[in-house]
Amino acid sequence: MATFGYQGTSDTNFNLPNYIVGGKYQTGNSDFTLISITAYIKWSIMPGGTTKAKCCIYDTDYDLIADSTTVELSTLDTSFDDWYEFTYSGDGPSLTANTYYYITIWGTTGTGSFSVYANEDTGDGVIVDDESYGESFPESITAGGFSDANDDLLIYGSYEDVMGDEETPLSIEGTGRILFYGGSKELKIMTVE
Repeated sequence: MATFGYQGTSDTNFNLPNYIVGGKYQTGNSDFTLISITAYIKWSIMPGGTTKAKCCIYDTDYDLIADSTTVELSTLDTSFDDWYEFTYSGDGPSLTANTYYYITIWGTTGTGSFSVYANEDTGDGVIVDDESYGESFPESITAGGFSDANDDLLIYGSYEDVMGDEETPLSIEGTGRILFYGGSKELKIMTVE
């Protein structure tokens, strides 16, 4: 599994219910389809309250990427403070290599707090858009509020690494060509006697 985003640690959290909050991150050298988005979140609600949250991807023009909204979290649990993985009901969005995107989260509790974690002055930027929590993400957002050009939001996307990280022996007989797609890997040719 490969990722893009920020998986660090932080003690700094911001109580931002009813805000779309996103971290700016660049993809790697290959196009891919996102499998999930994971965010470090914290909530605390009164008994009987409901926490709701979901994630999506925006481009650097603040336009929503098609098929990027995750399945909504909806829970009556009164508190949480950890990484949470948001998945897709079908295929996730297709993202382009070497491109910056905003990985965003939007949450509410109605009767308590909903916080996201960030490291200050370590990244490519965090955006915040004041939006009352709704059924679907807006097609475009406005970067305002507490936006900071140097912060890192604790959020990342996961995708299948096409080439993988393991060395797999390759057996070839005869003549022909070997073509590799989806990334660069070192090719070791060995002779077995």
